[in-house]
Amino acid sequence: MPASLYHYLPVPMDEAWKEKDRSSLRLWLQGRRTWVLVILVILVILSMAVPLGHFAVQANSEACQHGLREEKQWRNTTQHLRDQLARAQEALLDADATCNSTVENLTASLSQMKTLQQKQQEQVQSLQSEITLLKQQLQEASETEKRLRNEINAIRQRNPQNAASSRAIFIGPASATLLLLVPAALCF
Repeated sequence: MPASLYHYLPVPMDEAWKEKDRSSLRLWLQGRRTWVLVILVILVILSMAVPLGHFAVQANSEACQHGLREEKQWRNTTQHLRDQLARAQEALLDADATCNSTVENLTASLSQMKTLQQKQQEQVQSLQSEITLLKQQLQEASETEKRLRNEINAIRQRNPQNAASSRAIFIGPASATLLLLVPAALCF
């Protein structure tokens, strides 16, 4: 391998000393920088340790412990109240469902009652019209009976000998008609 030739530019001696002074100053400053950083870290740690210690003392104080107990009791009470509220809401939903079911049943019963009442009303009207018809028939039968009695009495007065036999003939069917119509009319 061929020999390499390195050539450095000549440097004046004052500059070399200046460089040496600068490098030693740098070393000195680097050493100081490390100490300065160490001191700053220690100061930061101390500045954090003092409030931390103060906080630790306060956190372990009786007032803080009492506050923690109160908070725990408050949370327990809150949880208890939430449980009671959940049970009350569940009971309310059950009661609501029961009420809805009862309303539906009552509505269905009311509908059935209305239907039954309507049927009964129709039956009453039908029976009333039948009673009116039967009363009319009874009145006609009574008029017929009166007319027949009058005829029988007229026949008796004209013919006294056949009066006994005619009474048996004419009174029988008229009485039978009345006996059939009167109980039928009274039943309604």
